[in-house]
Amino acid sequence: MLLLRLVVRSVTVDVASWLALIVTSVMFAVVLTLDIGLVVAGADTSGEAQQAFIAFGGVALGFSVLVGLLSLTMVIRVCLGLQRRSVGLWQLAGVLPRTVFAVLLGEVLLVGLLSALLGALVAGLAWLPFTHLISSSGLPSSNVLVRPLPPPALWIGAGSTGIICILGGMLSARRIAHGNVLEDVRGGDQLSKQPTSLTWRITRAVLSIALIAGTMALYIVISHERLLVSRRAVGDFMTVYAGMGMLVCLVIACCANPLIRGILALIGWGAEPFDTPWFLAVREASAHLDITYGLVMPIGVAGGAVGVMMAWIGKLGAVLSGSGESVSAPPEQMALLFGGAVIIGCVAASSVVFATMRSRGRDAAVLIAGGGTTGMIRIKAACETIIYLTLSLIIAYTIVWINELAMDHALTSGPVPSVPFTLPGWQAAGIVLFGMLIVTAMISAVTERITHRQIVPVILNGR
Repeated sequence: MLLLRLVVRSVTVDVASWLALIVTSVMFAVVLTLDIGLVVAGADTSGEAQQAFIAFGGVALGFSVLVGLLSLTMVIRVCLGLQRRSVGLWQLAGVLPRTVFAVLLGEVLLVGLLSALLGALVAGLAWLPFTHLISSSGLPSSNVLVRPLPPPALWIGAGSTGIICILGGMLSARRIAHGNVLEDVRGGDQLSKQPTSLTWRITRAVLSIALIAGTMALYIVISHERLLVSRRAVGDFMTVYAGMGMLVCLVIACCANPLIRGILALIGWGAEPFDTPWFLAVREASAHLDITYGLVMPIGVAGGAVGVMMAWIGKLGAVLSGSGESVSAPPEQMALLFGGAVIIGCVAASSVVFATMRSRGRDAAVLIAGGGTTGMIRIKAACETIIYLTLSLIIAYTIVWINELAMDHALTSGPVPSVPFTLPGWQAAGIVLFGMLIVTAMISAVTERITHRQIVPVILNGR
């Protein structure tokens, strides 16, 4: 009972950061439930509608799970990381690490359960507009779309959200519970890089190498497939393009830390001491890698996934041209296919900005107290958004280029030698720009709020 009271009190004290996680979790639960609902509804019908609903809902579900899993995990990591000072004070008061771990995991569990229930409620309300959008998108019509949201979709969507929150919180909670107490107390509510154990670093390296090796092996297997003659068979086989693209998204997400570090190091070469705002922005992004990762990865992966899918549609159009078949991509269907994943990524990145609002406020107050001007704070915020935009674009187009180059070599070496090379389109950049506009608006709002406050109370209270 005492543990439950401590969990509830801790959540209410730092409600701003947990509200960010709630918003992200609810959005993930809604999108996941609606996509599952479409698949379940398709299974209850027959014929062309069944095939279309299951295929369409399955692809949309894959997008949502990929981006949502990454986004939710990063937001959980950021929200728990903001508890470092509280955890340090608990441990100075004699609270054992296992109790700290239980409290942190309890916070994530409480927020995850609340988010799952809210997500199920919102998904039930959104099902009718969602089915109307499906009916007007050009997909086959069916009577299943006028029925209520299938109960299995509610249970699976809500349950999956809660389980992902728990699993995502376990590792971060354990890392914080076994952190350096004195550094945590001195660090305040700053979110800096936490040291990881040698065992975890070795495990992560082994898993990353295995994932990369497995992906390369699949490309090699594709290149050794027999030659396909029928255009229809080629069109069916080309679905592996999208599947491998999703796998590349996962590889980049798991191995992005060295990539982000390297890019920041290159950008840092231009951060000369006399260019203070740019120098501070680079240092901010480099010092708080968890925040940087949480801001750029959801949007970058969402943009990369959309770029892969659009390249796949372009290749299918080239393969099926002249065969009497066509590949069409109405805007309504593209919105349904990509919309959920893009919304999750944008909401997650915005939630990271919202959760770290207090930390940003104290950083800005310290700079002003040290002689900085409000204009310099605004320029620094603008430089930050440029850095985040650059990182997101590089991540998105790294995904698109890797999959295109590897699949082009695999297909032309084996089953489909006539498939043309596809240059990456603008769609990935469009998704990244859209997401970063939202993040920029959030950072600008936070910055303006900071510049109009008294700096002494902010520094003393961290609020």
